[in-house]
Amino acid sequence: MPAVGSLNWQQLKQQPTGDKLAGLCPECRHEIKDKLGSLLFYAAALANAMDISLDDLVETEITKLDLLGYFMMG
Repeated sequence: MPAVGSLNWQQLKQQPTGDKLAGLCPECRHEIKDKLGSLLFYAAALANAMDISLDDLVETEITKLDLLGYFMMG
């Protein structure tokens, strides 16, 4: 089975998604918001250092989502 980081496929399937994430406690939401902020900062810094346009990256991802549709978000 595929694995991501230290999680195996079965653990990944048990992770909260969709409306389950909306019900997270305020502390959990704050922690996720903090980690996402850091991720975005470092991703932007790396893209900038490598002269990669974030606009181009976003356009590419939007195109992928348009092609794959709803199933990519599930």
